[in-house]
Amino acid sequence: MRALRARAARLQHGAAVLVLLALLGIVLPMMLAASHRPPRPEELARQRSHLALLTARDALIARAIKGRRDSFSSHDEPDYRPGSLPCPDVDNDGSADGSNCFAYLGRLPYKTLELDDLRDGMGERLWYALSPNFRPALYPLGDTRAQLRLQPSGEDIVALLFAPGGVLANQSRHCAQGTSARHCAQAGAVNYLEGRNAVGLDTAAAAHSPVVFETRAESARTDTTFNDLVLPLTSAMFMPAVARRIAAEAARCLLENNDARREATLSGQPFPGARHWLPGNSPCGGTSPHAYFDVWRPHLRYRLDAQNRLLVHAPQASVCLDRTGLPC
Repeated sequence: MRALRARAARLQHGAAVLVLLALLGIVLPMMLAASHRPPRPEELARQRSHLALLTARDALIARAIKGRRDSFSSHDEPDYRPGSLPCPDVDNDGSADGSNCFAYLGRLPYKTLELDDLRDGMGERLWYALSPNFRPALYPLGDTRAQLRLQPSGEDIVALLFAPGGVLANQSRHCAQGTSARHCAQAGAVNYLEGRNAVGLDTAAAAHSPVVFETRAESARTDTTFNDLVLPLTSAMFMPAVARRIAAEAARCLLENNDARREATLSGQPFPGARHWLPGNSPCGGTSPHAYFDVWRPHLRYRLDAQNRLLVHAPQASVCLDRTGLPC
């Protein structure tokens, strides 16, 4: 009798194991499927928007380091102004408009930045706001303070990139027949951006007080009334690289300029003036396309150290070259 009871218990235990395995065979695949569920369409759209914003910001950083000033004439000699950024595209043709900028809020000038026609996750072109004192007609320096702010941080912002997202209930993105593309684009910010982001940004507005933009988190509104994705660009993201470029070009110039090099001492010296300048076709000629040296020169210092290595200091960057011109 005892043996029968033991055998029945073993059978029940085996059946329980089989039931548990069967349940695991059903539940586990369901759990795995749930954990690997593809993102929802709105999540995919947000990811595409974020990738487009990052791509645009990288292009702006590269442009700031390169610093080429845009010209309306293909026959003009290139003019380089490191640290400056292109004007917004105000007529929605993909190109930056002006060197002093017709407006400081518009579409991203993707052609000027040598990008594809970037779109956000809803198929809309990116928008772009620029601090007026970083426009391509100027020579920004390391201590140039940007005129844009982004709430809630309040940090100085050189440029802002916007993914406008889908059209909201109070927006219309169709240009009236007979309206010029430029007028339509300039008047259309409220049909793409929300709240403080749809401002009329010009030099006068930025000169009197910082122009404030906002994020969804700061706006305290829902997706149905605010769907801008905003990505900031600060001077700290590119100005050290700009200063390093200037310092390196200055160091190479000094190595080629024997007079300036002989006068260098172990104490810091101001970068040499016009009497030490090389001909205009050198990187430190002081004339177009390298006129930015005239602006940066008061902010550069150089010296020779005890090993006869040349050190050039610029705001936010330093460069060291040995006697052969190689990095120390």
